[in-house]
Order: sequence, then structure tokens, then C-alpha cells
Amino acid sequence: LWSRGLGDVYKRQLYNDPRDLTFLCRTAVLPGRQIATTDYATNTKTHKMPYAGITDDLTLTFILTQDMFVKKLFDAWQAKVINPDYSVNYKDTYVSDIIVQQLNKDNFPIYTVKFKNAYPVTVDPIELNSDSADTMSIMGVTLAYDDWEASDGLLDGVSDALNIALPGNLGTKFTGVLDLSLIHI
Repeated sequence: LWSRGLGDVYKRQLYNDPRDLTFLCRTAVLPGRQIATTDYATNTKTHKMPYAGITDDLTLTFILTQDMFVKKLFDAWQAKVINPDYSVNYKDTYVSDIIVQQLNKDNFPIYTVKFKNAYPVTVDPIELNSDSADTMSIMGVTLAYDDWEASDGLLDGVSDALNIALPGNLGTKFTGVLDLSLIHI
């Protein structure tokens, strides 16, 4: 899952961990895309002219395990962005592509979105209290990214699985709603 930068302890723990983020991801809110426009006047008529694309951040919600596996994973990823002395690392050292897939009833991808150069900007707070002993703890994560591209899913999902299985990749192809196997920190 992680290929560089976290040190041997985290690399061993995360790579050998049998839990799959796919099954811990409860929701994924796919961002929309908006076209920014400006008014452009010609003679007596005004037109809207596009000048930029605007996207929302990617929002994910995870079910937390008792050992806070997901929380520790995203805390470690954020630590690659901002150092303890609050200096910022170079972007290419902490970004990763993330794939989110919508599956049909037979677990085949019908819609795939690839988020390019993503990184976590917000890890939501977690409320701990003794009244919630028999409930699941949930944590939200917001990720920024450079751009996203969508496809119909099935063929892209197969080609991604083949690419990820190539030698040199530590990740494995996840077949659920969320594919974080492309995260390389």
C-alpha cells in the first residue's frame, strides 16, 4: 500500500496488514465540476465566457477499527505533507493517485474516477465517549487533488489491476468501492 517515506516500521505494518480500506470506506462523495465564467459584452448582448474549471475536494468516510488503523494511516500521510516543524515538503513526495469505483450488484465497476495527485487536507475529529460502546466510530477525510477523470469503469478497472500487479508495485488491486492501492507516500 505504501511504497516510500514512512520508514520500515510503518511500511511493514501497512503492507502486511490484511485489512482492506475498501471495506472500511463507508461513503465516498464524488465531486462535481463547475465552469467559472465571466460576462463578455458584444455590441448590445452579453455572453458568459468560460475561463476556468472549479472542482470540489474528495470526501471519504471510514469506519474505524478498535486500533484506529485508518486514523493512523491518514495521520502518517498528513505528516508527509507538513513536518513537525511546520515546514512543507515538496508536493511530489506526498501526492498519490486514488481510484474510486461504483460497483454494480455483481461487484463489477460501472463508473471509475481517478483523482490525480491527491493528498489529505482534513482528517475530521473523532468523538470518543463511553455512551457509544455498541456503536461504530466514523472518521471523515477530505482530500485535495490536481484533477480527476471519469470512465465507464469495467475496462479501466481491469487495466488498472494489470498495471498494479506489475513487479515493483507494493500495492494490490482492491475490488471494492475505494481503491487506495495507488497511494505511494
